[in-house]
Amino acid sequence: MSINRTESGKWLADVNVGGRLAGGGKRIRKIFRTQREASSFESSVRGNHAQGRAWGFAYKQQDYRLSQLCEAWYQIHGQNLKNGTDRLKTLLNVCGELGNPWLSEFSRQDFMNYRSNNKRVSASTLNHYHAYLSAMFNELIRIDQIKTNPLDKLKRLTVKPTELSYLEKDEIKILMGALKPRKSNAYIVSKICLSTGTRWSEACNLKSKNVSNNQIHVLGKNGKIRHLSITPALAKEIKDKAPFNNPYNAFGRTLKKLGLKKVIFNSPTY
Repeated sequence: MSINRTESGKWLADVNVGGRLAGGGKRIRKIFRTQREASSFESSVRGNHAQGRAWGFAYKQQDYRLSQLCEAWYQIHGQNLKNGTDRLKTLLNVCGELGNPWLSEFSRQDFMNYRSNNKRVSASTLNHYHAYLSAMFNELIRIDQIKTNPLDKLKRLTVKPTELSYLEKDEIKILMGALKPRKSNAYIVSKICLSTGTRWSEACNLKSKNVSNNQIHVLGKNGKIRHLSITPALAKEIKDKAPFNNPYNAFGRTLKKLGLKKVIFNSPTY
């Protein structure tokens, strides 16, 4: 048994288990980026052999950086989600802010400290981060890549209900009047929302192919498609302009400039 550095600078774990090779023992060799990973693998192989587990079990139970788990989750599950790429980006950003620790060194207390010190985002967004990480751990537990979820039994933050505001009819006329001369995406997306009741993100994601027979076909959060009637004029506008770059910021600037109250839309959150 030995752990040696290779000419490339990586570390080779060379482990014999089960006695002499001639007597039915097994020699296991694997290269790792760091000496710590190689030592952890060697300990796992011997520990699993002592407990009667197959020697290959250690391959699945070695330690990982959180970013490595994010990539593994994406390959086996995340890439099949509608917003999987955005979810992966969010997970990697959160892991980076956590310092990208080893799984064996990451605890629920670490995440609680991260939540307490993060003043950049809302409690609701932190709950989203919590849910994304926990779901990732659970999926990897399901395929036996890891053993435990460090965030198991950790409660979500309490989020105070936000009072939604809205525009009166005369305020809507003022707003649409300000947006119309520009023929901007903000104007058309606003028209779609007002005409059909779609979410802001749903209107932004429309493409020309989603319009037919004076209807828009919207894919909702639950994965179901809704068919909503629109006027022929609006159908033509959507076909001519779609797809839309999310104009939420431009919409907000117009509201502020007009001195209208803040309206809370369902802007995309991933």
